[in-house]
Amino acid sequence: MYYPLHVHSALGSIGDSILQIPAYVKRAKEIGLSSLALTDHGSLSAMFTFIEECTKAGIKPVIGMEAYVVDDAAVKDKSNNHLVLLAKNDEGLKNLLRIHNTAQTSGYYYKPRTDAKTLRMYGNNLIALSACVAGTIPSAVIANDIDRCLQQISLYREIFDEFYLEIQPGHFPEQETVNDTLVYLANGYNIPFVITNDIHYLLQDDAVIHDYHVKLQRAKEKEDIDKDNMIYPDTCYWFMTEEDIRKAFPRSDIITDAVITQGLKAAEQVMAKCQISVNFKIQMPVIATDAKEQLTKFCYDRLSAIIQTKRWPQYYTDRLEHELAVISQKDFCNYFLIVHDYIDWCKQNDIKIGPGRGSAAGSLVSYLLGMSAPDPVEHGLLFERFLDPERVAIPD
Repeated sequence: MYYPLHVHSALGSIGDSILQIPAYVKRAKEIGLSSLALTDHGSLSAMFTFIEECTKAGIKPVIGMEAYVVDDAAVKDKSNNHLVLLAKNDEGLKNLLRIHNTAQTSGYYYKPRTDAKTLRMYGNNLIALSACVAGTIPSAVIANDIDRCLQQISLYREIFDEFYLEIQPGHFPEQETVNDTLVYLANGYNIPFVITNDIHYLLQDDAVIHDYHVKLQRAKEKEDIDKDNMIYPDTCYWFMTEEDIRKAFPRSDIITDAVITQGLKAAEQVMAKCQISVNFKIQMPVIATDAKEQLTKFCYDRLSAIIQTKRWPQYYTDRLEHELAVISQKDFCNYFLIVHDYIDWCKQNDIKIGPGRGSAAGSLVSYLLGMSAPDPVEHGLLFERFLDPERVAIPD
């Protein structure tokens, strides 16, 4: 069985993939896969959507990321190389999130970048793969810099729990050279290798649509593009089965049927080693242990100051009691205090704010906290459009 370990989605690899997660999971179910991975470019933004879809389908999700690696993330340089990282367990997922967040903040320069220093800090419980021809090690192979190639292999084997060389079924010179060289090094230095196929679209026929999609994105970025030739050097970046992989893989004196079988088996073993659990329960930040009391006091103090000017004083009191009961039941008291805090800070520091966000204007609590401008009672706005006991989503 072929288990894909290198996969990009339209949701997480924007402008580079047209693979829709529901279709990806559905296809996996059809061909009998029990596990699936997702490794978007420098992003974990599709993680929860992917996990939800996999969970509904009874498929184990494996969470990863294709990181942008540089020598020093503090240096502002647009050049980078790729490295696939997979969370081996819950601790690995935490470390993957730390790498991701650091890359998105202090490491960001055109791309969310990371470096060896950060990887050393958070490499535990991660499995790393050498990535496509844009990877650190494949790039060194293509440049005929075997010394750097071996240095990077040594570094990654030191940093991560496990490291695998990655070969792919591309029929173009760079990929074939990388495949031969990496398998040669794997045999010579006792390094495990896996087969992947860098998925960017679902079906083989999607290659042309994907090419148009990528060209449109790059044209927006004012990059030079060749409109007459496809950007990607092959059309092998679709969700293959084991049979497809075996047919597609270019053979050579080094890449034999036995090597392909070994690489497929290794991919299955890597997939089996990865096991995460994700808590989908909403976890709100806590700024006060007595948040309910604080929120209640603030709202009633504010209502007392204005209630004499209102036409239906008792209705205001009853409605406030009801809203506070729902907010408390949903455990959103801290949330309301936090939003009130930064809205109040903005007002004190001459930072402009709006009159209220959508259905939030239907909340008397929002009005009393100064988070929305219109009086919802006076204007007949419904609290239930904003929040009710049956609604699962966090109020926006």
